[in-house]
Amino acid sequence: MSQRLQEFTTYRRGTTGEVSWFGPVQRPRMGPLGSLPVRYGDTMWLPVPGWGDSGSGHIGDSHGNFGVKNLMTLYQGDRELDQGNIEKLLPSGLAPQRLPYRLVVDNDRGKWASPYSRHTLTEWNFTSQETGTETTLPLIQLDYGVRTDPAGRADRNGHLTVTASHLPGVTGTVKKPSVELSYDDGATWRRAALDRHGDGWRTTLRAPKRATFVTVRVAARDDDGNSVSQTLVRAFGLR
Repeated sequence: MSQRLQEFTTYRRGTTGEVSWFGPVQRPRMGPLGSLPVRYGDTMWLPVPGWGDSGSGHIGDSHGNFGVKNLMTLYQGDRELDQGNIEKLLPSGLAPQRLPYRLVVDNDRGKWASPYSRHTLTEWNFTSQETGTETTLPLIQLDYGVRTDPAGRADRNGHLTVTASHLPGVTGTVKKPSVELSYDDGATWRRAALDRHGDGWRTTLRAPKRATFVTVRVAARDDDGNSVSQTLVRAFGLR
C-alpha cells in the first residue's frame, strides 16, 4: 500500500532529535498546510487523512490507493450531505444558520499486510454556521502515545497516553476523555482509569496472558458540546 506521511519541524543548528515513522497508533489525523477542516461562507473543506502515525507530529494518507477504504460521510442531522472515498470532502450550499453536523470517517486497510489499525471508525459531532472569513471547524483531535518495539508491540503492563485537543484556531476547553480497552478485538471492553500526564491522560495496560493486540475506544467532548468518538481495532500489539 502506498502511504504518504508529512512532517514539518524546525530544528536549531547543533541539536539532535528523535523521530519515529509508521509506528502505532495509526488513525485519522488532521494537521496544517491544507489539512485543517475549515468553513468559508456556505462551503466546508474537510480533509481527514486516514493514516497518521504514532504521536502528534504526522499526518498520513493512502495517496490514491483505492484498495484502501477511506469512506467519509457528512450529515446535517439525519440528512446525508456528502460522501467520498478520497480522504476529503468539499460540501457547499450549506444553510447559513448555526446547525449540528456529524462527520463519520470509516477506514479499512483492505489487503495491506500491516496487522495494526486494520479498521478505524471515527465520528465527530460539531456545530457550524455561515462565516465571512475562513474559520477552522471545531473537530477534536485525538493523539496517542505508547512505547512499542520495532514490531509495533507494547509491554502488556505498559502505558498508553491519550491526548484530546482542539485544532489550531479553535477556542474552548476539551474535557477529560473516556478510554476503553479491549484485548479480544472488541468482544469485551474494560474502562480505563486515567491520570493526568502532561497534556494528556495516561492509563496502565492490564493485558491478559493470551492477548496479542489492544483495541482502543475513546470519546471526548469540549465545553461547547462538540464531540468525537473513535474506535481503533488492533491499535497496537503486545509482546
